[in-house]
Amino acid sequence: MAFVNGRQITNSFVITEEIISKWKSEKEGDIVIKLDFEKAYDNVDLGFLDDALTCIGFGAKWRGWIRECVYTTLMSVLVNGSPTAQFGFNRGLRQGDPLSPFLFNIVVEGLGYILQKTTYMDLFLGENFGGNRILVSHLQFMDDTIIFVKPNVESIHNVKQILRCFELVSGLKVNFGKSYVVQVGKKVDQETIGLRFFPINYLGFPLGARPNSKAFWSPVVERILHRLTHWKRKYGLDGRDLLWKGSGLASASFFAKVVASLFKQGSRSETILKEGMSAVVGDGFKIRLWEVTCSDSITLRESFPRIFALSKVKDGVLSDFGDWVGSSLSWNIPLQRYVFGWEHQQWCCFCSFIQNIKVCPNFMDVLAWSFNPNGSFTVESFRKAWEERIGANLGLVSFCWQGISPPKLEIFVWQLLKGRVMVSQVLHWFGVTINSNSMCLPCNDDKESINHLFLHCRWVSVLSRTGMGWWGVQACAFKSMEEWAEV
Repeated sequence: MAFVNGRQITNSFVITEEIISKWKSEKEGDIVIKLDFEKAYDNVDLGFLDDALTCIGFGAKWRGWIRECVYTTLMSVLVNGSPTAQFGFNRGLRQGDPLSPFLFNIVVEGLGYILQKTTYMDLFLGENFGGNRILVSHLQFMDDTIIFVKPNVESIHNVKQILRCFELVSGLKVNFGKSYVVQVGKKVDQETIGLRFFPINYLGFPLGARPNSKAFWSPVVERILHRLTHWKRKYGLDGRDLLWKGSGLASASFFAKVVASLFKQGSRSETILKEGMSAVVGDGFKIRLWEVTCSDSITLRESFPRIFALSKVKDGVLSDFGDWVGSSLSWNIPLQRYVFGWEHQQWCCFCSFIQNIKVCPNFMDVLAWSFNPNGSFTVESFRKAWEERIGANLGLVSFCWQGISPPKLEIFVWQLLKGRVMVSQVLHWFGVTINSNSMCLPCNDDKESINHLFLHCRWVSVLSRTGMGWWGVQACAFKSMEEWAEV
């Protein structure tokens, strides 16, 4: 039923659930078999695929195109570090290829045809379903297959023989260890004879469960609660939903910009931290050898990939790669095999580099902060490094936090200088539109921006001149809040 116009994935589940409900009321002990194919895509026989395309009616030219897409794949393997000659293969569809799901659907269509044919031959009996008494022997959705069997030994034996024959011609082997056999409508010792209990998972839904039970809806509730927690942590601010409850006008672009801004600032901070943090080698019990940087923040693992691949110890610290001789470490790199001739130059460069690493047993390995003369990390040194490298005007707003004004006023001034006061211009950037023209409400002379509302509006200018007079500063026109702050 996959890739059929007008059909959904839930159709198979609903039909199966209806048949099981009918069988439960009849209590005849009918059997449901859910199949699991072992490495489904990897085991498809390409010769059978070509035969299936021929039977469906595809012409030679079309099948030639399919063969060019599927059969021409080449691969090679590494033997003793060297790649072998490329070779093709006659089995398996590539995962991730957009053509593979459709080709696999054609392959499993062969199983559906065999099951339908054998049902008409009375080799096993399905279920007459619906008002028109349609015979339903099986349901398929890609590699998910359910077979409905009447409770007799001959039918079950015939189904197993059919699956075995299909395996021989198509390569799709049924994994009986992961397949389910469930008897409906009778109480039997299921653990003794190896049957499964309802509910079972089918197409992501609990098949055979009672919809009015708490256990049926518990996974759904838990999944929703998990997503709500994630959304609150990602988009919430101080326990409040951003702009959702207030205006109801928030758009997806607002959240996209918020997430992008947070990611951008976090990436910049991480860059400065990586640049400023450096490891000082001591006794070698904390620093991993392959994470030691050579130059330009390139690790030994990246600089010497062949030596890293040959090393027996991938995550070892410096002290794991040698023996102490007095107060010095004698290097000993355990390798899986001898170094080949074409790897000798990289091995010599690696040995030359590690000889310059001085390991001292008298003190421990420590992290040093290069932006501070004493090597310790401080917020002030990080702020200065940010200002020098990112160009952020952090010094401009530092005067806000002098403690001479109430905290609410300091926060408000800081938001003004950072452009975070929610005027119409900022709300429009967040994707929220209050009115069509976004004009300044007091004067209606210009659009409502931070600079206009707090500096250029004629109604606010009166208050601004009065406030500047309190500080003994002559009133003048400012172009921006940054220029006002410098005064």
